[in-house]
Formats: sequence, structure tokens, C-alpha cells
Amino acid sequence: MRVLLDTSVIVPALRGQQTLWERLQDVESAYLCVPVLAELLTGALRASNPPEAIAAVRQFASRFPPVLPCDEQTAALYAEIESHLRQQGTPIPVNDLWIAAVARQHHLLLATRDAHYERIPQLQVEVW
Repeated sequence: MRVLLDTSVIVPALRGQQTLWERLQDVESAYLCVPVLAELLTGALRASNPPEAIAAVRQFASRFPPVLPCDEQTAALYAEIESHLRQQGTPIPVNDLWIAAVARQHHLLLATRDAHYERIPQLQVEVW
């Protein structure tokens, strides 16, 4: 199983919970993407000790190279997902649209704690 990690499963790991590390024992490979890294770094800048928090995020991210980028294919998937959710009247946060698009683009299961991803067609989601 190849997995894209959502911010919602990473934050508890950065706070010392072991659940993520236990779950990762059962996966073939795990990835981060640019929007997740951006969310993690934003949170780090808001922490009580930003330099320490940024270092922790960078150390965490170094375990999952490469960080998957967003490109033209990602943008097309983003637009498709956003349009579908808007038509359904069930929008989700912008960064989560990018994360879902990256997961679909690379045919990755999305490991998350956010139930709203389950409304996205053709997205494999598992709640961790």
C-alpha cells in the first residue's frame, strides 16, 4: 500500500503520539506533498518556539523523500474535485483540495483524520 499522509495524521506524531509510526509499519511507502508541508511549516511558525518546531517539521519531512509537488496535472484534478464538491454544495478547505488532487494524481491512498475527503470521487481514503 502506497500512502499520502495528510496533515491531520502528522500533527499528532509531531506531538509525540506513536499511532502514525505504528500504522506506517504496514505500508509499502509513504509520501508528503507540498500543501501538507506548507501547513506543517505554517503551524510551526505559530508555535511557542518556531525555530524548534520548524526543525522538527524538517526532520519529519526528511523521512519521506521526495515531497510530491503540484503541477499542471494536479491543477486539473484540483479543478475537477472543486467543481464536483461545489456542485454538491459540500466544499472543503483549499489546501485539502490540493492534497486530494495529489493523492489522485499519484494513485495513493490518503491517510487522514478528516472525514470530508470521503466525499471526493475516485479518492481512496483511510481514516487513521
